[in-house]
Amino acid sequence: MAPTLVDLGLRGATWRQHWRDDLGATVLLKSDYLPGSEQHRAVRWFNRRRHAIETTFSTLEAVFRLKFPRARTFWGLFTRLAAKASAYNLALAINHIFARDTRAVFNPLA
Repeated sequence: MAPTLVDLGLRGATWRQHWRDDLGATVLLKSDYLPGSEQHRAVRWFNRRRHAIETTFSTLEAVFRLKFPRARTFWGLFTRLAAKASAYNLALAINHIFARDTRAVFNPLA
C-alpha cells in the first residue's frame, strides 16, 4: 500500500500507531524528512502533492458544498457524494479538453 500524505494535525505517535495497526497504512508528514542534501527536494515534492489535495478539498467544499450535503439517509448521502465527485471529475475533464489549468474553477453560468 502506498504511503498517505497527511498534514501536521496527525503528527502524534498515537495517530501513527492507529493508522499502522488499525488501518495498515503508512503516513508521511513534511517533518519526516531529515536534514540533509535531499531534504529540500523531498519537502518540495511533499508540498506539491499536499497542495493538490488541499485544492481539491477546498473546491469540493466551496463549489460543490460538500460540507453540508443535506442528505436524509445513508444512501442519499452516498448518492450525493458520488454525484459531487463525478461533477468534479467532469470539470477536470472539461478543463483538460479546453487546455485550461486542470484545477481551475469552471462556471458555465458566469
